[in-house]
Amino acid sequence: MLLAIDIGNTNIVLGVFDHGRLIDHFRAATRLHLTVDEGRLLIGSALRKMHLAEKDVTHVVVGSVVPMLTSIFESTAQAGLECRALVVSHRIKLPITIGIDQPEQLGADRIANAVAGYRKFGGPVIIVDFGTATTFDVVDDRGTYLGGVITAGPETAMAELARKAARLFEVRLA
Repeated sequence: MLLAIDIGNTNIVLGVFDHGRLIDHFRAATRLHLTVDEGRLLIGSALRKMHLAEKDVTHVVVGSVVPMLTSIFESTAQAGLECRALVVSHRIKLPITIGIDQPEQLGADRIANAVAGYRKFGGPVIIVDFGTATTFDVVDDRGTYLGGVITAGPETAMAELARKAARLFEVRLA
């Protein structure tokens, strides 16, 4: 089974896939100063919640926009799961071409979104992701990532608006 680890600015989401089908997932708040031991506890707890054992995981992929946690989960995969993690970046073999001047600046989340959008729908395609940030990414009909835009996500925008406008208060989006 494949353990996919999505390390975002707000949440870390673990998903277990069996033959391309999502079995279950687990969400935890992102903490910037996580240790390898804490990462291992997080993964172990998530797997137990899913009624799985560490030995059930044969592959690990990490998509991270939090560089200081990337190596933590790489080490956790190696030590706890005895798997070498594949880290999503512009350096790995992808089914799309990254056609921007500085591909090293493209986040793993946006690469994963572009790949998924292109594989599911073909191109041209625009992928929109609402998270801590809202991203818009464009892939053309030949599978070339052309670029995109980042703006504040809905919760981020609401929090900032409430902070700056004296008569407004923060409303939780659900």
